Amino acid sequence: MLLIAVIFFTAIIQYFNTTYFIWATGITMISVQLFYTWKLIKRYPVWFADYMFDEKMVGLRKKVEKPRIFFYSIFWPIMGLCIYVVVTTPPKGDLWKDVFLFAPFVFLFIFGVLFLDLTWKSSFENRYIPLVKKTLKQGQKEFKTHYSSAQLAKIFDGLVDLGLIEYMDLEKQKFHREQFVEIFRKGIVPPAPQFDLNIQVIDAVYFFTQLNFKIDSLTNTRLAKIFLIKGEPIKSGSLRSSKHNAKKTRSKSETEHHLDAIFSEIH
Repeated sequence: MLLIAVIFFTAIIQYFNTTYFIWATGITMISVQLFYTWKLIKRYPVWFADYMFDEKMVGLRKKVEKPRIFFYSIFWPIMGLCIYVVVTTPPKGDLWKDVFLFAPFVFLFIFGVLFLDLTWKSSFENRYIPLVKKTLKQGQKEFKTHYSSAQLAKIFDGLVDLGLIEYMDLEKQKFHREQFVEIFRKGIVPPAPQFDLNIQVIDAVYFFTQLNFKIDSLTNTRLAKIFLIKGEPIKSGSLRSSKHNAKKTRSKSETEHHLDAIFSEIH
């Protein structure tokens, strides 16, 4: 709809005077871009002065300002290019040729203006920034696994068979089995822990060590977002201390022998 309106506007103005269209549109585009440029940079001299004199930078919210600058860095140059094309490109002398020459750049400029204007609205912080972050996160693996889906399913089945993960509901068990495979294949940490390990912390450390044999970048912090231990959240500090204690001379627990049986068929 916006593109149709732009084409209609371009056709009407060019029909009466092409030169007037170029000057009027060009000046309007330059004025709009200068306005949004000034809107962005007018606060930076004050923030710079505050920073240099070790004062608190009042009004600076990095979680909003950095995404805003990111989108400015994309659309501001595009808008500048559109202005350059409209102002410097000579008309073809044919109405519809000129319309389809200039209208796409006018449309693209308006699109850029709408997006820059969006970065100043409250919905940008509350809705669009989280949406962009979620989209970026979905496209990036937080860790990388070298297990196949079949191997991951076998690990899960082994944990269940040995009672290291317990289920009363077979449907829930089936669903969690699929989740286990999906989480580790995609390398994406879930928003909340999905699996409750029925083992001691020191045995969990051994399990994580074995599991990490074919996984890259699966840190204690990320493991704590995937697993619980006996219904309780995992503390990274407790994992570190248990790992330290495990290095001392001690015989393997029965649980560790069970875990060896699971991973011996996979590693």
